[in-house]
Amino acid sequence: MKNTLRKYRKTITNLLKLVFIFGAILFIVRKIGENENSISFLERIFEKTDISILLFFSLLQITMSGGNWFFEFKKWKFLTKNIREISFFESIKQSLASLTISIITPNRIGEYGAKALFYEKENQKQILYLNFLGNFSQLVITSIFGFFGLVFLWRNFPEFFEIFNATIIGILLCFLILIIGVLVWKKDKIPAFLNSKKFYQTCGFAFVRYLFFSHQFYFFLQFFQVEINYFDAMLSISSMYLISSVIPSIAIFDWALKGSIAVLIFTLFEVNSLVIITVSFMMWFLNFAIPTLIGCIFVFSMPTKFQFKPKINS
Repeated sequence: MKNTLRKYRKTITNLLKLVFIFGAILFIVRKIGENENSISFLERIFEKTDISILLFFSLLQITMSGGNWFFEFKKWKFLTKNIREISFFESIKQSLASLTISIITPNRIGEYGAKALFYEKENQKQILYLNFLGNFSQLVITSIFGFFGLVFLWRNFPEFFEIFNATIIGILLCFLILIIGVLVWKKDKIPAFLNSKKFYQTCGFAFVRYLFFSHQFYFFLQFFQVEINYFDAMLSISSMYLISSVIPSIAIFDWALKGSIAVLIFTLFEVNSLVIITVSFMMWFLNFAIPTLIGCIFVFSMPTKFQFKPKINS
């Protein structure tokens, strides 16, 4: 039995990779098909927009998405340099392949195992810690900006908390504070390679990423001629990202979660819900769907390190 499993291991793992790839493509195609209203709305807007403005805006949005992912790739390259110096292209490959693999897992937890496969067995535990550090740093930056966003909404639109349930928000924020408290209290238990300097530098990459994708959302609002000033928009966007970040979800439905929360927030400014849904859909398409499809190319380059250990009856 053991020899048979070894013999067909490569075939089995390649079939699993195909399942993830076709699953990712199927989910994305279905989600695009389910957004017919947004696509029709975009077509009407594009028909009325001057071609030069449309080209400039398209280039701007591609640049914003590119900047977002560029600093994610730089962040991962920086995090792993003490384990193994990888090229920028290798960082792209590992990041996008793991994104594709994690598409159907809650809060992209599958990303942890997928990235670990690119490293030797003795380093895989460190990779799990480093991936956690990368994701946690993004959550810290999102929480800092989101806190000010929630205060803004609380002071100007107290009815929002009645709609969304302030108790849930309070519990989630307390949970975040608890995590940070545990990390500080148990800092002597944290591996040496996760030092404060590394954390702050990682937060620097996360901060730049945040500037890219939060302003990308704002530029979409401007393109659709939403009448809202810069600070109100950015504070609302920050609260949207915080709320959606701490609510468990499957990655493929991330656009729906962010879209629903964004609609709740921006209707406070009397913004058309179709505009907000369309913005959320385009953010998802540019920053998640396209990178996931590109990641499909790299899934087959993932190392095969699955070990079959069948139970032997005594």
